[in-house]
Amino acid sequence: MSKRIISILLSVMMIFSVLALSSCGDDDNGGLPITNGDDASTENVLTAPDGSTITLPATVTKVVTVSDAAKDILSSLGASDKITASYDVTEDATSAIVSAAPELVIYDEGAAIDVDTITAAGIIAVKLPVADTVATVKNHITFIGKAVGASYDSLVDSITKQLGTIQLVTASWEKPSVYIELGSGEDGYYTVAPYSYVYEIVSSAGGSNIFGTDSELQGFVTVSEADILEKNPAIIFTVGSVENITSREGWSECDAVANGHVYSIDEFVASGSVVSIAQTINEHISEYLNPTDAE
Repeated sequence: MSKRIISILLSVMMIFSVLALSSCGDDDNGGLPITNGDDASTENVLTAPDGSTITLPATVTKVVTVSDAAKDILSSLGASDKITASYDVTEDATSAIVSAAPELVIYDEGAAIDVDTITAAGIIAVKLPVADTVATVKNHITFIGKAVGASYDSLVDSITKQLGTIQLVTASWEKPSVYIELGSGEDGYYTVAPYSYVYEIVSSAGGSNIFGTDSELQGFVTVSEADILEKNPAIIFTVGSVENITSREGWSECDAVANGHVYSIDEFVASGSVVSIAQTINEHISEYLNPTDAE
């Protein structure tokens, strides 16, 4: 999978936070600023997403993101003013980052920057791993909120309640087969399988991913056109245009294309609320299951 696709996928994670808040941080203070006598007002000791311990200034004012996810999380937390600069994961912005001297750099797994050079300059650099579960996504949001001193708990609580409500509604549904297309390239089509947070979104929203546990695939994966058409999904969701899929040679026989159930979800690329994504998926699946209600 290309670095750019990973970046887009991580963007989708920005607001998706579910499960117990207590899973973030194993230190006794839960990742909150530690009081150390005279240093109490100057240090913020946190557990990073990879489990390491980092020490930041109590007030962080300059953050560089090499991660669409981090950039959007900061925005969702009302902390965009902390961002000094943002770079694409494919760009080696090492020199620019060192020159900017931020207190914190947040980067995606696979980013082109030279992390060793950045840390040698005394800059804290934190990697956001690709999320295999929604709990991991929640940890990312929580960590960034704590790092920059932004309130995150009300956002987490609100999202948890809304996603929980959707999941309760869909629990008894006969779930139609769904294909999620996150991108395409010379090596195939980018989609999701078990052990990816997007897979969980689809399931919670009432769909059954065509690449499920029986596929033996895991995470964010690349599949062939034949793999997709053989499984004949009833509904297709894409980050691109509907026409891009419906105009493909040989796809007209796919149930989703033949019956007009191909949908573009702008939020996947625009990094909107993942609750909104789940709600949109849920609405389209509901219309598929109850076509008369949609008229």
